[in-house]
Amino acid sequence: MPTPVIKDGSGVNTTVIEEQQALLAEIQVIKFAASPTTVQPFESTTVSYQVKLPAALKVPLTFTVNQKNLGHGTEGSGTFSITTDTTFELYAATTLTGRVIASTPVTVNTAQCKMGSIPGVIIAAELKSNIDQSFTGRLTGTGSTVTLGAGVIDIDIPVNLNGQGSMKIDIEIGVAQSGQSVAVTDKSVTIQIHLDTILNAGSWCSNAMQTVVQPFMQHIVDSEIVPAISQQLTQQINNLIQSAEQGAGPQFRPFVLTTFSLTSDGASFMVCPTTLKVSAAETTLHA
Repeated sequence: MPTPVIKDGSGVNTTVIEEQQALLAEIQVIKFAASPTTVQPFESTTVSYQVKLPAALKVPLTFTVNQKNLGHGTEGSGTFSITTDTTFELYAATTLTGRVIASTPVTVNTAQCKMGSIPGVIIAAELKSNIDQSFTGRLTGTGSTVTLGAGVIDIDIPVNLNGQGSMKIDIEIGVAQSGQSVAVTDKSVTIQIHLDTILNAGSWCSNAMQTVVQPFMQHIVDSEIVPAISQQLTQQINNLIQSAEQGAGPQFRPFVLTTFSLTSDGASFMVCPTTLKVSAAETTLHA
């Protein structure tokens, strides 16, 4: 009885993929290096590679470094501008599969950069204060709850419906670096309503009210809560940038955001100088 052919979701024989993976692992990396290996923020490094292919590997290959296509040849190079410590990976791929075959690190000298942070308790307290003020007289218990996590802010708002029932609003806000700024986005808004009626929360009344309240609450999140978080973070980052630029001395250097992260402990970020601003006197001297 013949051995059955096992295929993946695309219908490709998995044995072929396994064979190509094994051959990719046999590629001899003669050279994979970056020059320079240490740079200032926003400076460039050139990453180059040279490989020798196993004789049994007959299919076309593509080589990429950190998602930048460097072509099909057995040697090549690419230039990368970086702002943070980066590990470059050489990825060899056929049309069916691929694997990382080498890596090399590049360090960014952040000696002239400035670090800043906002404690999580401050972010949560300010946001809770704004939300509780918006729902004055409508909240139950201790009011809203704000919890920070990895790249997210979770907000729970318990609302009293004038003694006729209760509403629970769950909001998830995404916070992440986007280029040289911070993007604050609405990830989800969930409404749960419990009416103190005989039919209770599963009734068509509760469902109908949830349908009405959902877009209203969505508007509040997008027009009030998200901008408030964005403004709080942006203001602190801009304050750090202004302080860094004022301390840069006669050779003024514009600073920009290079790293940002949000965890349960709060927000941490770093701003770094871009390029030196050459004075008129220096321009004349070098002319």
